[in-house]
Amino acid sequence: MRGILLGACALMVLPAAALAQESGGPVFGPTLDLGYDFGGDKAATVIFTNGDHENIRTGQGIAFAVGGHIMPSRDSRFDLRATLGYKYQGVSADNADIYLDRMTWEVMPSYRFTDHFSFGVGAIGNFNIKLHQDQFGPTLKLKPATGAGFRLAWMSGSSRFFDAGLALTYNLLRYHYTDTNGA
Repeated sequence: MRGILLGACALMVLPAAALAQESGGPVFGPTLDLGYDFGGDKAATVIFTNGDHENIRTGQGIAFAVGGHIMPSRDSRFDLRATLGYKYQGVSADNADIYLDRMTWEVMPSYRFTDHFSFGVGAIGNFNIKLHQDQFGPTLKLKPATGAGFRLAWMSGSSRFFDAGLALTYNLLRYHYTDTNGA
């Protein structure tokens, strides 16, 4: 797990920028992200009694995040998002549940280059990263990881109070086990 994590994800982004004043001042609003991330280095391989196997990957999993965003004004093409979230990926069998979970954070400035598309580059991180091995071994802890994130998003722009969309992200992170795990 010393390789660089390369992950892509499809997200549902739900910012609500309706809290702006009509005076043209800064626009604040909440943000909700839901999605599934793909990719990353192999963290564990689970081998089933029938010989099948499944990999748990560092970048893969169900992701959920909440946060907020700010724009200088309602007409601005610049936006700054900050979120805090949770990501989970696991394998369940009759005799065990093995999973990797972690908390996530993101600070992502972006530029909306059309009414519907934006691109952002920012800082991302994972912390409280744990590989739970059920009765097959101790819970392994990984060091917090920080890196760069890239986001290309499409937003519907259909409402003044609610904006739904989809995003593709590409994240660069490096995971390391803590010294207490002997690795």
